[in-house]
Amino acid sequence: YEENDAFISRHWHDDMEIVYLLAGSMEVEDGDSRRILQADDFVIINSRDIHSTRCIGHARILLLQFPINFLRANIPDYDTIRFEGYEQPFLSPEQNEMRKLLLAVAGLYEKRNQEGFRLAFLGHLYTILYTLVRDFKRIVSPQALLKTEKNLARLSTITSYVDAHYTQPLSVRQAASLIHVGEEYFCRYFKKYIGLTFL
Repeated sequence: YEENDAFISRHWHDDMEIVYLLAGSMEVEDGDSRRILQADDFVIINSRDIHSTRCIGHARILLLQFPINFLRANIPDYDTIRFEGYEQPFLSPEQNEMRKLLLAVAGLYEKRNQEGFRLAFLGHLYTILYTLVRDFKRIVSPQALLKTEKNLARLSTITSYVDAHYTQPLSVRQAASLIHVGEEYFCRYFKKYIGLTFL
């Protein structure tokens, strides 16, 4: 897809994403890290990672989103791993191989109306998954998994409450009481993970 100065605020989902920048610049926030992608850079956004994106001017982007059920069906230990593949510099053989695969998918997508596209596309997706598992897989400690689950459960409680009551006056005190913390801690917590103040 192509965008001009588009901003997608912090959010999370169960699907894993790979964002590959074909042209332009894009700022990506993923957890506590912020990086600027240029053409031919990619970032892996793991399932349930809180992230946001902002196109800087005009950008052309390939976005691959892998449903969690597809990942679990093909990677038995999926819930205990992360994929990390965007450390600087972007010069490793593994990163260059992934770039070539992503560029091939982008080129293939331009031919999506041709017979056999689906088969070729699925073949590329499986090759990308294989490359991720072989070269970018990291085991996550049980403590880190527990912390992530706890944070997302808290944030889900808050966002569900706001979704259900946004037409009514909301207070920090109400929101803090939902997750059983003090107002000051809640404000710092919410700002850290969502990137905005609660109000």
